Amino acid sequence: GYYQDDQEGGIGVSLNQSPSLLFEGSLMVGVPGKVADRARGLVGLDKDFKALSPVKIMEMPVISDFDVVAHYTDAIPFNFDEIGVEIVQNSFAWNQEGHRNYFIHEFEIINRNGTMLDSLFVGLFADWDIGDANNIIASDMEKGFGYCYAPGGSYYVGIKELTNWRFIHQAMYNVAGGIINPNVNFSSAKKYRALSEFYGWAGWGEGQDVSHVVSSGPYNLAALDTLRVAFAIAAGNTFEELSQTIDSAYVKYNGRNISGISSSMGNNNRVEVKSYSSHFVVSVDQCTDCEMRLLNTLGQLVSTKKFSSSFQINHNGFVKGVHVLQILNRQGELVGVEKIEFR
Repeated sequence: GYYQDDQEGGIGVSLNQSPSLLFEGSLMVGVPGKVADRARGLVGLDKDFKALSPVKIMEMPVISDFDVVAHYTDAIPFNFDEIGVEIVQNSFAWNQEGHRNYFIHEFEIINRNGTMLDSLFVGLFADWDIGDANNIIASDMEKGFGYCYAPGGSYYVGIKELTNWRFIHQAMYNVAGGIINPNVNFSSAKKYRALSEFYGWAGWGEGQDVSHVVSSGPYNLAALDTLRVAFAIAAGNTFEELSQTIDSAYVKYNGRNISGISSSMGNNNRVEVKSYSSHFVVSVDQCTDCEMRLLNTLGQLVSTKKFSSSFQINHNGFVKGVHVLQILNRQGELVGVEKIEFR
């Protein structure tokens, strides 16, 4: 990425010597009410981290062909988003055939707060500008990663959480109308929503100015304990190349193949949607006292309903177009996501 404001210093993210595909990116670590990050905020960039030691390239790499370590903290005077975390970041890149188009950031997050950190989320924010920045954000629900591309373009970029299979993806519009707009009032409360809520698609048709957060959580981190979370940032000239590169990154880090998104949601619920001329019928396996949430393309909640086993959605009353259907269990955990289209 970059190590100075306004894309100064650094090379961004480039595939095969392309112009940088990244406008801005940042680690985000959040608990309710506070998010520590270096992304845009209410006024300019939030600068919630400071280095404890300089970034160091390892002369004798151990894990990859290019091992880098960084050490930083959010303990900064007058930092109102201080959570009390110390972070050791290990970054890895390879020069092997089949492993060149991704790199991995591994974050060791140490709780220096003195008390338990509840409902902790860790994620990466990325504002991609591929071409003229008219982009689309989408989710691969089978492999659990969020990605961005320009319609008709030749670059695809994606982010996948590698460690704990708790895939959360918040796609956002950087324009008026979206529930979370990073260009307007990107407060800690909205950043925490971006870290903790799923909305996996943005920028339909010809594309729009969009960004996203891929995250993992929630975690409860006891005082002095360490949480390890890793992400792969990958690229390809086609979606198929990107998907294969995500596979390579997962295998390189975990030593086994991706097993499927169902394990990330920690459940065995299967969502089935049947479409009829006047309505949809949605059935969910092993779901009692569940809740459905229907969101439009801007991520706005347009309908919600409690149900057990199955429910019906009539076409009447909803704007034509693609919507996102979320299924939550009685604990409020996301157990299924489907796209449905009203015609």
